[in-house]
Amino acid sequence: TKVRKIGKKKQPVEEYLKMQRRFKHLFTMEGGEEEIAKIQAIADKNIEEFGL
Repeated sequence: TKVRKIGKKKQPVEEYLKMQRRFKHLFTMEGGEEEIAKIQAIADKNIEEFGL
C-alpha cells in the first residue's frame, strides 16, 4: 500500500475535528482545549515518526 504524504502545509487537527460531530464535545467541554492539544501532539509525532 502507498502512504499519502501530508504536504508542506499541515492543517491543525482542530479543523478535522470540527468537521465531525462525534468530536463536538471537545469544543464545548471544560478542558477540551487541552485534549485537542494532546491529539495535535500525537498527530505531530506520527507525522514525524512515519515521515508523512
